[in-house]
Amino acid sequence: MKKSVAAKIKWVSPEDGGKKNPFPIGVKYGPIILFEGQDMEKGSWSAEIYVIEHIGDFASKIQLSYLSPEAPFLYLKSGNKFKLYEGAKMIASGEIL
Repeated sequence: MKKSVAAKIKWVSPEDGGKKNPFPIGVKYGPIILFEGQDMEKGSWSAEIYVIEHIGDFASKIQLSYLSPEAPFLYLKSGNKFKLYEGAKMIASGEIL
């Protein structure tokens, strides 16, 4: 079984180019994830997020993992900050709880 962790994310608002509504609770989604200090040009990984609850305006608590068992799971540590992307477009930023 692959490792997953709890995280909190803030979705990019519609005014800033984000979606009108965050993903619904119970939805699994596979965006690109980039942790602070990582460079997308040197390679990126697909995350697997599962929305657990919405905790305010455009904020959600999620369960986070990687799609690939070869991914750098060492980044899934409490306090690590990351950004989620659809292609080159940032859709959310977050932190591992």
